[in-house]
Amino acid sequence: MTILSPQQLLELEAIFTTSDGKIIDFATFKADYISHVSVNNVAETYAAKYYRTLANDGIAYGNLAYGVVTNNTAEGQVTNAYVNTYGVDMSVGSDVWLTAMWNIMQDDWKARNAKSRTDLTWQDYYQFHATAFHDTDPRLNPETWTLYIPLTQIAITDPAAANTLWNNISTSPESKGSE
Repeated sequence: MTILSPQQLLELEAIFTTSDGKIIDFATFKADYISHVSVNNVAETYAAKYYRTLANDGIAYGNLAYGVVTNNTAEGQVTNAYVNTYGVDMSVGSDVWLTAMWNIMQDDWKARNAKSRTDLTWQDYYQFHATAFHDTDPRLNPETWTLYIPLTQIAITDPAAANTLWNNISTSPESKGSE
């Protein structure tokens, strides 16, 4: 279990904070994404930097999320294809996809900040994904999170198995996107 130090939390916050201490707004986040995609450098977007920093700080989920926001791993591509099946245009780079990415990143940081001395559980990840998807578009229900159905169904009969599955998925060597 990796726990982020207060300094590491501040470093994460600095990724999406302006020099005058304000959190960037969605328009800035979106413009940053578009400008980096236009030069084929998605690895330098705010979201990619955020999740790469998490991964470098020892948080395995950072690798998994990095693959989603850069769409450069099998897990990321499957996730992006899956969420696009919910009747809302969630294609990579769409406004809804970018809004969801923004909301998830913000909610991830808030959860880490609130639990700075403990690691996040799969239930924490579920909660902030469900909230972020709903805040993005009310038609996006909790099942939009790719792992919602398998983890919640397994947890009904064997909560420990759900935790084991989450740990296996989030620490999989395949989820380490190229940097």
